[in-house]
Amino acid sequence: MSVIKIALTGGPSAGKTTIIEEIKKYVKDYTKYNLIVIPETATELSDNLIRPQDVKNAIDFQGSVLERQVFKEQEANKIIEYNEKSDNVILCDRGVMDNWAYLNNHLEFDYLLDKHGLDEINLLDDYDLVIYLESTSCYENLKYETETNKARYEEKEKASKLDKKTLLCWCGHRNLRIVKAKENFSDKKNEVIDILKEYISGIRKSSYEMYEIDEASSDLTMYDDNNSMTVSEYHYHLGLEDKNGYDYVLIKRIYKGYESYVFVVKKVINNVIRIVNDKKITQAEFLNLIAKYNIKKIVKKDVLSSIYNGFVYKIESYDDGMVLVLNDENKGIIPNNIKVSRPLQSASCYEQNKYNGKKIS
Repeated sequence: MSVIKIALTGGPSAGKTTIIEEIKKYVKDYTKYNLIVIPETATELSDNLIRPQDVKNAIDFQGSVLERQVFKEQEANKIIEYNEKSDNVILCDRGVMDNWAYLNNHLEFDYLLDKHGLDEINLLDDYDLVIYLESTSCYENLKYETETNKARYEEKEKASKLDKKTLLCWCGHRNLRIVKAKENFSDKKNEVIDILKEYISGIRKSSYEMYEIDEASSDLTMYDDNNSMTVSEYHYHLGLEDKNGYDYVLIKRIYKGYESYVFVVKKVINNVIRIVNDKKITQAEFLNLIAKYNIKKIVKKDVLSSIYNGFVYKIESYDDGMVLVLNDENKGIIPNNIKVSRPLQSASCYEQNKYNGKKIS
């Protein structure tokens, strides 16, 4: 059974409602997939039960949103089990991470997760694809529509802040796509469909730039839970022979003591990544694959994700240095707190082989 779980997110007036209708039409008319849409939980509560501005504090309302969102996503997984179609798309109008955007700080989000027995890294990695739609509220020259959603009450300035914070909530996702606000909304819809089409095709391409960071000249003390996410990653490269040159990689991602596991099949040529698989797996599946195949290399790095000028950038930290990674959308846009010394073709000069034959746990 094939399941693609997508979170469609963005601030007020980003166009989520309209684009969901376009996605419905595309999936029905042009793919073999069955589509399950999970409506926006905050809007359901606002329309039928209670508005966020009526509660004593935001954390109470967001706690209800989080609990209901998790329940609905679990129900979707159960429905798929007895669905006669083997290929399914779960489309979430916002996801669990959006709750953070409406709280005062990350500590409040941590409190809600702990209260409900959840952890951030596994919630984040449960989504195969995240599509962030930038709101028109971020631009003076674009019209900000408030009447399309009766539950929306944010003025333009507040909406712009929420939009930026929403992007920050998802910055640590491994497959986040940013769709900028556009004067012609049809262009925005078409871009989303192109992203979906590429993902469903089973082969995705992305390119990147890498720079060596001059640590002495950079301000790297500014980062914390409220403006970035830092995940420790162990990349286990399996010793599989592939005539097409693909690399089989098991990734253990660790955040605040919790672990998530991902299986990736990719090929990198001239800073272009061609991906045919990128899927979260269970710990048991991870350990079975580790035991079954030889490991030719293990790379350990800390990956910090943050936002600059409406784009996500990453800082990869190795034992011997740090690397700035910019993707398709923000090539050449270097954050003003970071100074770079030279461009890199890859991070191979830092990726030391950590495997020494010891038992892997």
